[in-house]
Amino acid sequence: MATQIATALKTKLAPEEKARLDTRPTNNSQAYVLYLNGVGREVAGNRSSEDLTAAEQLYMQAAALDPGFGLAWAQASILNTEVGSSGEDPARRAKARAQAEEALRVSPNLGEAHAALGLCLRDERNYDVALKELERALASSSNNAEIYYYIAQVYRRQGRWREAVASFQRARSLDPLNDNTAFPAGNNYLFMRDWPAAAASFNRALEISPGRVLPRVGLAYLEVFRNGDPAAGSRTLQGIPAGKDPSGLVSSGRWDMAMLERDYATADKILTETALEEFPQAGDVPKAFYRGRVALARADIESAQRYFAAARPAMEKRVRDAPDNAQRHAELALLYAYMQRKEAAVREARRAVEIEPESQNAFHGAAWAANLALVSALIGEHDQAITLVERLLTTPGAVGSRVDAVSNITLADLRLRWEWDSLRSSPRFQKILAGPEPKTVY
Repeated sequence: MATQIATALKTKLAPEEKARLDTRPTNNSQAYVLYLNGVGREVAGNRSSEDLTAAEQLYMQAAALDPGFGLAWAQASILNTEVGSSGEDPARRAKARAQAEEALRVSPNLGEAHAALGLCLRDERNYDVALKELERALASSSNNAEIYYYIAQVYRRQGRWREAVASFQRARSLDPLNDNTAFPAGNNYLFMRDWPAAAASFNRALEISPGRVLPRVGLAYLEVFRNGDPAAGSRTLQGIPAGKDPSGLVSSGRWDMAMLERDYATADKILTETALEEFPQAGDVPKAFYRGRVALARADIESAQRYFAAARPAMEKRVRDAPDNAQRHAELALLYAYMQRKEAAVREARRAVEIEPESQNAFHGAAWAANLALVSALIGEHDQAITLVERLLTTPGAVGSRVDAVSNITLADLRLRWEWDSLRSSPRFQKILAGPEPKTVY
């Protein structure tokens, strides 16, 4: 069909393009239908954990019908890398590596197979070799927008933010109707504190898929970052239809907006009304952790410590289950800081920084440095907190796209969040708050 379309358009195919069209990914039509259903399950909706799990099962069913179906192996690997890349599930990362190697074994020239291995190498922090694999993927799949998206992810881990932007732009130019590249491009601008560009990308993602929740959440947080207006952010989230709350994403965002407004009664009401006992989009922390933060903000120390004590066993277990997961150490550090367990808080916050330092991962490393800054403020290490804030206000990656990213370093967060209140009597901190947001350096 593609060949017929090219002929009708009087377009001449390059030899490598013609060779690719002449190569069937599989001769098993049933396997190919399963593969296509897996792709459809991935791109539909908001990519919930249920959708991704179902998609992987479809890819593996396709590979079982045709073990030589390299594209199915590669797509399963890419999916498992995405799910396991944060260290949440080390078994998935191991599975992803095995699937990538199998894809290359059965289809050594398949671009998607090289892309799958490149992503595995990215998560192993072998960035130079990862880029080589992704470039090999482009050699046979030069019009695959997602490969440019993967390259952009490697660039920003290397601190090459301008090159990351160019790669995202290339992905969008190749596939302008793909909201799965438009939304991440917006996030990338968010990480760089380029608020207008982030807003344009999120709005573009909504033009493509009006029902998507993630871009609307991004726009809600831009009301905070860009305008210092959490009430406007709340109104944006209220515009999302009832029942569209994938993994508690909208509930977590509404709770956070209420906390930013210091409307603790509404924050408590949101927690009471949600059926979730954990918030997957905010790190799977227990509801008790949220209730403790509301109580502490209200200066109800006794209730706060009771809630934190209830949340502590589950959060400590999460760290034991994935000791190399920086995010889990960072979350536990915050819990300890709220509990005023100072030594433990600093230990966990520094452990997150050690796992992914900025020197090895400019993207994630800045987030863990920001977490250390907030922990320092909460436990009374004010000079260290302010010194980190001064640097991180000009550092890309120190502001993230997760809901309830309490340690985001933006001028709006510093002005609004109660967690920074202990610094407000410091002349150094007052000077930061009085000035304009400094330019992010990249």
